[in-house]
Amino acid sequence: MRKYLLLAGSAMMILLPLYFLYSWNKPRTGALGDGTIAPAAWISLISSIVGGFCFFILGILMLIREKRVQNEREI
Repeated sequence: MRKYLLLAGSAMMILLPLYFLYSWNKPRTGALGDGTIAPAAWISLISSIVGGFCFFILGILMLIREKRVQNEREI
């Protein structure tokens, strides 16, 4: 159960920052304008994506380990 929550959480940690990146780069009109993105926002965005990939790899490793343990019990 924990590995599936880890995989779902990692997917959200990867997809939400990518959506924000898409949202920031859309052309805007009016008072919002097309300003630059602050460096602190880039650091937060990149760290969220890297953390999401790390959690995704951890979830995959947990799935592999569980299948290996189940195969050893069947033998």
